[in-house]
This record gives sequence, C-alpha cells and structure tokens, in this order.
Amino acid sequence: MKKRLLLVTYGFPFGESERGFLTEEVRHLADAFDLYVLALDNQEALLYPTDGIKQIERYGIPSFRESISFSLLRELMQYSTLRELYCCGKKNGFRHFSKIVTEIVYFRFKAWIAQKSISKLVQSENIDLVYTYWTTGPTLAAVQLKKQFPNLKVVTRFHGMDLFEERTPINWQPFRREIVRGADGLCFACEYGRSYFQQHWGESCAEKLHLCYLGSSDRGLMEPKHSDTLQILSCSNLIPLKRVELIIEGLALLPKSMKVAWDIFGDGPQRESLEALAEEKFRGCPNISWEFHGFIPNWQLAEEYRKLSPQLFITTSSTEGGAPASMQEVFSMGIPAIGTDVGGIPDLILDGQTGFLLPPQAQAADVAHTIQRFSALTEEQKQQMHVNVRQRWTEKFDAEKNAVRFTAYLQNLASRNEQKQ
Repeated sequence: MKKRLLLVTYGFPFGESERGFLTEEVRHLADAFDLYVLALDNQEALLYPTDGIKQIERYGIPSFRESISFSLLRELMQYSTLRELYCCGKKNGFRHFSKIVTEIVYFRFKAWIAQKSISKLVQSENIDLVYTYWTTGPTLAAVQLKKQFPNLKVVTRFHGMDLFEERTPINWQPFRREIVRGADGLCFACEYGRSYFQQHWGESCAEKLHLCYLGSSDRGLMEPKHSDTLQILSCSNLIPLKRVELIIEGLALLPKSMKVAWDIFGDGPQRESLEALAEEKFRGCPNISWEFHGFIPNWQLAEEYRKLSPQLFITTSSTEGGAPASMQEVFSMGIPAIGTDVGGIPDLILDGQTGFLLPPQAQAADVAHTIQRFSALTEEQKQQMHVNVRQRWTEKFDAEKNAVRFTAYLQNLASRNEQKQ
C-alpha cells in the first residue's frame, strides 16, 4: 500500500515559477506515493499536467496590513515568538526592532494560516509525510503539527532566500531552532548550503542534513562550435546579486584582436541600465557583438541556444543558494562554464576540467583573464572539457536520476515507523 505524501509549493502546478525544478520530481513522487499538492494561491493558471496527483488544494495569505491586529494579539503571546524576537534583536542590535517584529510576527502568522490547510489535509487524507519545497512558513506549520500527529514525517528543502541569513531584511532566518528540532529531513541543493546550515544551526543534528541535487532535464548534447569568434552565453535575472555588469566590463577589457559574441537571456529591473552600460563600454570595441534577448520561457531556451551554438557559459553571481539551474541545463548540452566560487557553482565547475572558477569577489580583470584562459585552450582541450561537462551533468545533475534518488529517500523515511515495529 502506497504512503501518502503532501507536497507544499509556492506555485506548482500553477504558473511558471517551479516548472523546471518540480516537473520531473513530481512525476516520480506520483508513482511512488499517493500524492497531494498544496500550493500558494498566487492567481496563476494551471499549466502543468496533473497526472497521478490525487488532489490539489490552494491557500491564500492576507497582507501584513490586513493581519497585523490579529498577529500582535495572538502571536506575541507565544514564548517561541518572544524568544525569536529576542535572539534576532540580540544578534543584530535592537535599533531596527520594529522591522524585526514585522518580519518575525508575519512569518509566524503565515505559518498559522498554512497550518490550517495542512492540518485539514493531513487529517482527512491520513498523510504520512509532508514535504515542503521551500523552508518557509508552511515548514514551521508542518513541524508544529507533529504534536497533534506524532507519526507524521516532515522533510524540507533549502534553496537560497530561505537559507542564507544575509539575504533577509533582518539578517535572520526565523524559527530555525524549531524547524531543526521538528523536521525529519533537511535537504540542500548544494554542498555549500549544507555546510553553511551545519555551521549555523545543525551541529547537533548532522544526521538530518542531506545533499539532494535538483538537476535539470536533458537538453541534448550539442557539438561544440569551431569558429574564430568566441560565442559566449549568459542566462540570469538582471538583478544586483547577479553582477552582470562584471561580464560587460570584463568583455570590454579583452584585446581587440579577440572576437567575441555575447548573448544574454533574462530580464529584471537592471535591464535598462545594463544595456546602457554595454552601449558605453563596447562603443570602442568592434570585436564585441552582443544582444539582450529578454525573458524566454524555460522550455524554449535549448532551441535558442542551439541557434547560437555557444562555446562558453558565464555567470558572475555574488551568491547562489544551490547549483544554478541555468548552468545545469547548459552542462547537459556539453557547454563549459566560467562562474564565481560561491554557493553550488563549485559543485558544477571543477576548475580546469569543466570550466574555470572566478574568485568570489571577482573584478572585471578576473573575468577578462579567465575568458582568455578558455580561449587559449587547444581544440583538443576544449573537446575534452566538452566531454567532461556532459559527464559531470550525467553523474550529478540529471533531474530524472536525482528524482529517483530523492523519491527513494522519502519512501524510506515514510516507512521508518513500520521498520521499527
């Protein structure tokens, strides 16, 4: 008899946000479990096939303004919330205590809202295991429900915004102590994420920490292009932490004898300023051609890449919560990469074998030097790197293989009580 699993997501199977990550995983979970899905009601339409999913529910969360009176009266009376406020204030100083109160109380309120929906499903469908795709309010809600349902298992995934304290407005990830104690499995998208968490929270529960790569679908091996123009590809949100300006400044430093074509896919609030910077920096660089393609749906990217036949992928992100999905996808195509030595990027880039690593605080000169380092490789060395990249993806970042491994882990965890009996 199959165990019953409740998957809690931000959007899947609605909207675009988790398409590239959960499609393969859900297919395997639906085969192994009676699968139920609870998604945040973000008003997006149903996009994905729901074959095998027993039931899909949505829940909504009112704004902080709508909930503030309720939150202050109910949540501030709880000891765990008061302790959280004190610990955060003590670490970061009490000068911005009003912001700390807002963030922590609202986090608790969102957990309370999610808990009502999760509890209803756990009780009505006899759920054995709750799996939260992000470690946010619903994770806290699920571990609190274990008091009411002692045989319930809880597993959560960490990514970036829900892992690193420095990526929050208050330099603090709320209620980690309760989540660490209550969850049965804490899963991370890269080795750096697991190490970071263990250093901050997990010394006493190392056995719960698991490295679980997400992976990407197979975009199909692409033969490398032989040309006197180096075709470089980037794909990212155009936001400050991606530091796309470093790529522009680095390309501008390349010798004029080196021909480069750079194409970037993605959109964001910095697009206009980055295009202006490119216009300025490349004005005296007849050897550089470039194009901002804007947002392209994930499922169309491989086709666009094949039109370009890129030889190299580059990212200069200042932080990563896991192994970047964009890099995993190009690795499946055999495209080497240059990337900063942060987050899960070193899980993909083995320096000199599958690409080249930049220092975390890279400068434009580092980018230019590393591009030239790749360009200087012989055709045989580039071909070997092409082979290495595909092999690295096959071994570690094939979404289907990783989904099989993760599903087996969840099955084992869900059956743990039976094994003890």
